[in-house]
Amino acid sequence: DLQLEEYVDLYWRDYPSLISCFTESCIIDQAVIGQMQRPSFLSSAPPCVFNWLSSCLRGEESPPFPYLPGICHRTELLVLSYALYIIGDERATSTNVSKYLFRLSAGHKSCANEPNFRRQSSVKVRFSSEILAELLVDWLSSQGFTLKDLESVPFGVALPIREAIYKCREQPSSDWPEEVCLLIGRQDLTKQAHKMTLAKSKASVGSGFSLVPPSSTEVDEEEDGMSDIIHEVTGLIWSQDLRVQEVRRLLQSSRPVRVSVVQLPEVSDHEYIEEKENKLLQLCQRTMALPVGRGLFTLFSYHPVPTEPLPVPKLNLTGRAPPRNTMVDLNSGNIDVPPNMTNWPSFHNGVAAGLKITPASQVDSAWIAYNKPKSPELANEYAGFLMALGLNGHLTKLATLNIHDYLTKVCTKIVLTFSVLLLKS
Repeated sequence: DLQLEEYVDLYWRDYPSLISCFTESCIIDQAVIGQMQRPSFLSSAPPCVFNWLSSCLRGEESPPFPYLPGICHRTELLVLSYALYIIGDERATSTNVSKYLFRLSAGHKSCANEPNFRRQSSVKVRFSSEILAELLVDWLSSQGFTLKDLESVPFGVALPIREAIYKCREQPSSDWPEEVCLLIGRQDLTKQAHKMTLAKSKASVGSGFSLVPPSSTEVDEEEDGMSDIIHEVTGLIWSQDLRVQEVRRLLQSSRPVRVSVVQLPEVSDHEYIEEKENKLLQLCQRTMALPVGRGLFTLFSYHPVPTEPLPVPKLNLTGRAPPRNTMVDLNSGNIDVPPNMTNWPSFHNGVAAGLKITPASQVDSAWIAYNKPKSPELANEYAGFLMALGLNGHLTKLATLNIHDYLTKVCTKIVLTFSVLLLKS
């Protein structure tokens, strides 16, 4: 009707299904159209938010973009986001909104008396990109903007917003509200904020509720080799259950296993003892395989102390039989036990203990030699420990004289370990 061809083309492109419903080409009389007075904000070319955002990225000045309050909310968010993060105007969302947005309302007349706000090419105080990213993410979360809304924005338009979210995700703050944590994809911080809220309510109300699982005793932590797992961190990642504690329970190898065998009336005491030892031998196969899983579970979780040896958990191959909790072992000679059964499991136990050491730890030749066992029975574990140091890159710090001693005076497994690692390096 108004003979604005560019507007018609725009609506055809954006809403083809809506425009196709109209069958009449013109309803208003042409004489009436000639007498109509067009508002000043109605330009011959339709406003394009993509052109405005593109000019903002190029650093060009643009007039305030027109918008309808309550209707063009998404456009308002995008324009002000670019003004805040790209232009660097920290007041774009508060006092300087009129520099970037032109408010349209019903009955709007000529804009002759209104000042023509133009954004300035520079800002007096230039904030860093990290601070602007925090301001942008905090403002978007306050406007109810979520990751689902971000997915509906074209990828190229959303790229600066995604960059700001990525910066905040890499360097989060501990005092951000839950809405900000959800927007940057850090649900673990959301759990932490919720935990802090519960802690405050506990202090005020006096409730006994706690999200922190009960910690193990000091003796348990010293003997299972998994006390270096930070429960404050794992509790935030898996806060809905106790899976970390369950994994730790399953991977512990330093306690006697439970040997449950029912003695039938026709079974003699000697045969009953043999049954318990056969059952223990089967359970020991599982115990000897636990270091592999423990090495994965505790990988890079330990920072060694130069004055303390590396704690290596034991491989306990004994058992306890209910109901009297009697001791069951494999040294009685009642059953045949494979010779040297614990050699390679002990080696794997040493590898698992050595893999706990973080690559950034300060490990020197003196500390490696300090961990050398006094008993020959622990030579296999020490060979695995040296293998783990070589895999982490710490064995290169060993002095040449010590390497010579290891290659000439110790067990075969240590010699083989050094040979493989030296060939690898």
